[in-house]
Amino acid sequence: MSKDHKHIFYQLIARRDFVDWVHEPVGERNSFWEKWLQEHAEQKDEFLKAKEFVERLHLPQHTLEEDELEDLLSRVVAVDHKLDKSANDFQNIPHSRQWLRVAAILLFSLMVALLADKVIAPFQEQTILEEVAWKSAENPRGRKSIIVLPDGTKVHLNYESKLRFPEHFNTKEREVILEGEAFFEVTHDASRPFTVTTGSLKTQVLGTSFNVRSDKYTSDVKVSLVTGKVKVSIPDLPDNILVPGEELEYQEQEKNYSKSEFDVQAVTAWKDGVIVFKDTQFEAFIERLGKWYGVDFQVYGETPKDWKINGRYENEKLEDILTGLQFMYDVKYKIDDKNVTLKF
Repeated sequence: MSKDHKHIFYQLIARRDFVDWVHEPVGERNSFWEKWLQEHAEQKDEFLKAKEFVERLHLPQHTLEEDELEDLLSRVVAVDHKLDKSANDFQNIPHSRQWLRVAAILLFSLMVALLADKVIAPFQEQTILEEVAWKSAENPRGRKSIIVLPDGTKVHLNYESKLRFPEHFNTKEREVILEGEAFFEVTHDASRPFTVTTGSLKTQVLGTSFNVRSDKYTSDVKVSLVTGKVKVSIPDLPDNILVPGEELEYQEQEKNYSKSEFDVQAVTAWKDGVIVFKDTQFEAFIERLGKWYGVDFQVYGETPKDWKINGRYENEKLEDILTGLQFMYDVKYKIDDKNVTLKF
């Protein structure tokens, strides 16, 4: 056994997170050690030896008193000191003495950890950092995308929106952070609630489909439930349970909310490439078109004061929509790359 490999063996068996993984290889803990082994393939043999050693080792299910622990420490240090005298010729150490030394080190490490929880804290901190690694997906104006999360949940992310999510969900919950608008088709998992955090508002589900939309200027949030059931949590206000077809709108500045029914098609059609306008005034109309197609509008002339447009456009070109407007209003348009001119 080389010196480096010997150290790897000792380091592994002295790590509480490694020992815990050997006894219960599940969830994030299992993912971490599988990834570790992939990144340290050259140390696979020592890794497997350490795993087998921990599996074979049976420790008593009680802790030591402080004086007993100090006595154990002095004994381990004494044995370790004697063995270190022949460290340069480690392979010549009798097999039984090697295992005695390993067992003493492991026993000592675990006992100290149980009493003070300090010996292996640096390794635990490293594991935590690995577990909370997050990714992000962001769409500018004119772009929409579909993201599949680690649990299979499908997220339709709208334009000018950002979603942050962990590389791997932990064993207790699934949480994502949303800025903008997204439609969620959540994979059912009764043991791990799925939570969408939007500003100060949290929407929690087990498995369902719903739309969340936040305004980046006012921080107002709308949660619109299509199927299933969700719980909406707002700081300092009672939790709200929504049923399908029900929508909650939260006003951040007023710290107030309201619940009402909503038109499912009007709210969620965007994820299927459909724009729906219902009694939409001119300013709101061109603002939405600009974000949808990623263009800037310049308007000349006096716009109609009674402008209210109703329409449904499915995966249509911007030019086709503007051409249709010419039959309704006295307007001319010109498209120059990302700039659109309207003249009344």
